[in-house]
Order: sequence, then C-alpha cells, then structure tokens
Amino acid sequence: MKKGFTLIELLAIILIIAIILGISAPQIYKIVGFYNDESAVAARDILLASAKEYVEIYNRNILSDVVTVGECKMVSTDDIRDLGLIKQSILDMIYEDNSFYVKITLLSNNKLEYEISEEFDSNCEEV
Repeated sequence: MKKGFTLIELLAIILIIAIILGISAPQIYKIVGFYNDESAVAARDILLASAKEYVEIYNRNILSDVVTVGECKMVSTDDIRDLGLIKQSILDMIYEDNSFYVKITLLSNNKLEYEISEEFDSNCEEV
C-alpha cells in the first residue's frame, strides 16, 4: 500500500485554493488601495504641517511684504526637506516626481492658506 496523495487529490486542493484566492483577491486589492489612499492623505497633511513650521521657524516674515489679500508665495518642497522638516519617504507618497511646491496665500482674515501645487504658479513669488 502506497502512502501519499494522488494527482487528482492534489489538483482538487489546488482548485479549492484557487477558488478561495479568486473570491478574496478583489477584497484584498480594495483594502490595500484604501490604505494607499489614506497614506497619501496623511502624507499631504504632514507636508502642509511642515510648510507651516517652515514659515514659523525659518522665515517668520515670509509674507511681511505682502499687503494685498490674495497675494501668494511658493515654497519648494526641496527647501522644506533640506531643512529637515519632512523626510523624502513622505514626499514619495504624495508624488513620484518630487518637484512640487506649497502655495502660501494671504486670506482676508490675515491668515495664511497652504495648498500643495504640482506646478509653480507664475502669479506667486518663490521664497
């Protein structure tokens, strides 16, 4: 009497595993995609917080010469990274091409608005 599985038994096991994977794979992809999206949102929030810290610590008067509501300045993410306020790995989560900017605009209530921009806004001045 031989011990072991027959070829048909092994094929049946492989078929069962394939069916289980076929049913669960779409849900796994959905979960992974959700967490990738959440990571990108968190990375954007970290970048905006780092830009605020950049303004507060390294350049308090970034908008001191701005007197008109709506005027803006652009800060390169490279500058924020070079000052150690954000890690490259976090920037990689936002865009693969890491040459982008944070646009800082003066609002009517004398507060600053921070916005991530892939391109340099020609209406703004670079810091």
